[in-house]
Amino acid sequence: MTTAIDQTGKEEVKTEEILKKTGYMFLKRLDTMTQKQREKFETENIKNTQTATAWRMGENFIVMYDCKTQDEARTYFNR
Repeated sequence: MTTAIDQTGKEEVKTEEILKKTGYMFLKRLDTMTQKQREKFETENIKNTQTATAWRMGENFIVMYDCKTQDEARTYFNR
């Protein structure tokens, strides 16, 4: 997942000025970001770039992976 997010960011930064100097930020989880990174991320997330979408998909995958049962994971996936 990290590789896909990184590659998406590297491609999209060529056309999305707002992504400049954010490369490693999207490789972190929200709970490990600094306050400054979190504020920058919220700005990026509002813009709904492909990189932000890829990051959210990665976060959703982690939540689903952490589910305790298959039924719980399936319910989360379907939601």
